Amino acid sequence: MCNIYMVLEVLALALTFKGILTGKSHVDLLWLFVARSMEMLERSGAGLGVKRMKHMVTDDGKLLLVAGVMGLVIWLVMSGFYFVANRSNCQIIWETDEFKWQRFTSIPSSMWYVMINLLKEHPLAEFHETLLSRTLVCVCCIFAMPLFALPSSILQCSLFDADQKDDAEEVARAGDAAHTRRMTYQADAAQLLELQAESQQKIRPGFATAILVIGSILAYFYYTARDTDHATFFTVPVHVSKTTLAYIDGTVAICFLCEYASRMSVGGGSYITSGYGLVDLLAWLPGLLHLCTYESMGEHHHEILCAACVLRIFKLERYLHSFRDMLDIVKENGGILTATLVLSMFLWMFFSTMLFLTEKHNPDDEMNDEVYGSVMRSLWSEIINLHGEWPWADYTPMGKAVGTVIGLFSIMLFCIPIGIFGEGFMERVRADRELSTEDDDFDRRPWQECCRPEPGMRQKAVERSTTCCMRTFIRTSIGLLRCSSARCEPAPW
Repeated sequence: MCNIYMVLEVLALALTFKGILTGKSHVDLLWLFVARSMEMLERSGAGLGVKRMKHMVTDDGKLLLVAGVMGLVIWLVMSGFYFVANRSNCQIIWETDEFKWQRFTSIPSSMWYVMINLLKEHPLAEFHETLLSRTLVCVCCIFAMPLFALPSSILQCSLFDADQKDDAEEVARAGDAAHTRRMTYQADAAQLLELQAESQQKIRPGFATAILVIGSILAYFYYTARDTDHATFFTVPVHVSKTTLAYIDGTVAICFLCEYASRMSVGGGSYITSGYGLVDLLAWLPGLLHLCTYESMGEHHHEILCAACVLRIFKLERYLHSFRDMLDIVKENGGILTATLVLSMFLWMFFSTMLFLTEKHNPDDEMNDEVYGSVMRSLWSEIINLHGEWPWADYTPMGKAVGTVIGLFSIMLFCIPIGIFGEGFMERVRADRELSTEDDDFDRRPWQECCRPEPGMRQKAVERSTTCCMRTFIRTSIGLLRCSSARCEPAPW
């Protein structure tokens, strides 16, 4: 890997100094030194994340190869179908001041637009007018797209498998205590019971807070739509005037002011300087200012105070703990998130520069000026493309080649943090279910499994029933014999 970093650095220095010495316009490629950061991360605390990224490809290489071949076959087959369906479509011609070009003039030219469709983007949807063309797009969305995305799913699963293997190694070295790295607040059952009791007590205050917060925000939303035709609630017109919004905002602010005073009397200075204290302060202070000054304040400052009601949404964090869970996930997966951040920054700058070089001679004025007129504009365009969005489709041949690399490889690496956060939240849901006392008291197994006898119990039951029957028969026989031998006479009434 060191040789790769050295080649990139030598290339960056050579091309940059060549442009400086010749005095010609050139592209500064010194940012390629960012690639060396991956080696530095591997030696630092984020080395585990770099190691996992390497194992994503090496551990499941055969499976990735099979899925990649399958995706290639689907791509080629759909390109052929698209070519047949759209080669005579006059509406799908790319027309500029200099030339006219049929986008589906051949199978290779069709492959670019098919790949965009397989990436869940349809910038040419308005030009698919025939039944065959629209049917192929539907087939691509329903059947081909999930199969084409298999390599991304394999990489995500490989990442989480590597995470589980690392946890198993830690448990083997340090025992069960290593699991406390996952969720420290769930390690103690008593602490979990306290959290559950606390959450039960917060249901009513949380519900009331949600009503006040969402109600004030909805009032502001309808106020912004006061001069439009879509200020309706299920076809019922809703008109929120300036005065109405001020009274609603002020009433909610007074309620939160009372809550703030109550909490401040209990918590004191520690509450005021805490994060919750700052959120509670912002929940009532702008609204109270809005109520007192809405008639005399300027329009610009009035709009700012009105928009400040949206900050109240953060009050729900006291009851939902969403941001706390996100911070825990970031701490647990800091290595892999740092590695993907550095890799994503490198990919972002690299492909932005490449598409600036390939598209600055694009015959389309929008592409060569507004979209890729400079590297700074290319950065804006590529942050959209690297997240799987392709609002622009008419690239030069070299630009399509770069875009193909982006679509096939870079998007799945750029979006790894999305999978990490999703898996982190699912781990917390599973842990809550496993440690919940309700799950211990209530047996959720099917009744057939609950009533099924244990191994050996059926034979014991048969033996017990046979023994009881024999004892009953013997006792009855002995009683009859005693009565017949004693010749008992009936007792008088």
